[in-house]
Amino acid sequence: MKHKRVQGKKGLALLLAALLILLCIPAGAYATADEEDIIKSATLKTLGITGKFTGHNISFEVPYKTAGTSINMDGELSLKYDDSKGESAIPTYGVSEAVIDGADATLQVTYNEPGSTSGAIYTSNYTVTVTRAAKVEAGFAGKVNVRTTVGQGYSFKD
Repeated sequence: MKHKRVQGKKGLALLLAALLILLCIPAGAYATADEEDIIKSATLKTLGITGKFTGHNISFEVPYKTAGTSINMDGELSLKYDDSKGESAIPTYGVSEAVIDGADATLQVTYNEPGSTSGAIYTSNYTVTVTRAAKVEAGFAGKVNVRTTVGQGYSFKD
């Protein structure tokens, strides 16, 4: 019976030691997702379209005649970061392509706190939506006035 009691004390001692070690780790090392709005602008490179931000949602509206059915996130999306909120930002895409008029794509940005030496890593998650603009029918209603000069030797016949 004495032997079992000693084992119980060792287990409690190990548990307390582990708890003390965890308490010594800086609170910044426990960073959670969506800490900051680290992205200050997002642009589709080829189309030159800037995304509209609503919290952690980025939406793009591409022209109706945009070729294809998806946008390559890694090659097409240009991101600019707010350096006052994070350093060494690295984007990670949940899918390689965002489907136009399809399901939302995910983007996670991993970064370090500015000037921090703790090595804490933070993440911010974003949702990217790409929609196609509505088709605009061509139309004209009006009057066109044109002046022209007729060369010599030309005559009007009835």
